[in-house]
Amino acid sequence: MKRKYAAVLSGIVFVFILFVHSVSALENIRTDFKKAQVSDTVYAYENFIRSYPDNKKYLKKALGKIDELDWEKAEKYGSALNYVNYLKKHPKGKYQKEAGTLACEKSKSIGNIQLGYNFLLKMKICESNGY
Repeated sequence: MKRKYAAVLSGIVFVFILFVHSVSALENIRTDFKKAQVSDTVYAYENFIRSYPDNKKYLKKALGKIDELDWEKAEKYGSALNYVNYLKKHPKGKYQKEAGTLACEKSKSIGNIQLGYNFLLKMKICESNGY
């Protein structure tokens, strides 16, 4: 009887330790994501993704923030090359259509000499935008 009781108690302790470890791991993920949010840089979110590539909840949020930050950078500098770089990194990004339109407009206005125009042709981005 004592052996059975000891085995059950060991099992309960083991489950409790697993539970505490899981809660601790989740708290670390939340804390690290908050740190990335405070930094609010592509680098911080990419580091978070490298650390927790399997956490779907925060992975989606981190990827969304990277997309947003890259778009803000493309808009800030506003050259065809910046929009092309956004498209290369985020071919299905939230701002993909707008980036394609702006990249084509800017490439056309400078006589197609800017780097990245071949990428736009290859991806048929300008064709789909009427350029």
